[in-house]
Amino acid sequence: MHEMSYVLMAIEQLETIILENHIHKLYSVTLDIGESSGVEEDYFRVCWNAATKDTDWKNVTLKINMVPSIGRCLSCGNQFEIKKNNYTCPRCGKPNQYVPISGKDLEIKEVEAS
Repeated sequence: MHEMSYVLMAIEQLETIILENHIHKLYSVTLDIGESSGVEEDYFRVCWNAATKDTDWKNVTLKINMVPSIGRCLSCGNQFEIKKNNYTCPRCGKPNQYVPISGKDLEIKEVEAS
């Protein structure tokens, strides 16, 4: 389960945002998580709760948007949504010949704070 490493990375980034913006109280965090990151939303939430349970962040609302994975076919250049266990280009039919374009990262999209 690598979700905890993603949670700790997000917390570290949030701490930087809090310091740089002189934030006093954090209310909610919205994250964009790429489907190709391998992060399972339910496991991420469990890890988030474990990492924040004895902190000032225990009541922070966590919102997660799962971002579709987009790849570009190396054979024909077509951009297509990469589905789990189906990496075949819908245009030319070539399997497993693509470059990921998006949907593999974790990004802090929005922070609600005062």
